[in-house]
Amino acid sequence: MKTTAKSIDASGRLVLPIELRRVLGVENGGVVDVFVDRDHVIVCRHTPTCIFCGGTESLTDFQGNFICSSCLKALKNL
Repeated sequence: MKTTAKSIDASGRLVLPIELRRVLGVENGGVVDVFVDRDHVIVCRHTPTCIFCGGTESLTDFQGNFICSSCLKALKNL
């Protein structure tokens, strides 16, 4: 993908071009993860994870938080 210079607006926002969103598979209103690695800003498609163990398999959405089946089972046994 070619490099494109983008301006940051007065509110600190940066608009991701549609080509980049398509490559990431992110729709308008979608969620991305953003982090810094030295002098690079990395943008990745968000992968939901369990709030307890960080797992990514068999997730259930509970009030905007994800819980995997193993942790959900452990919670039920408390």
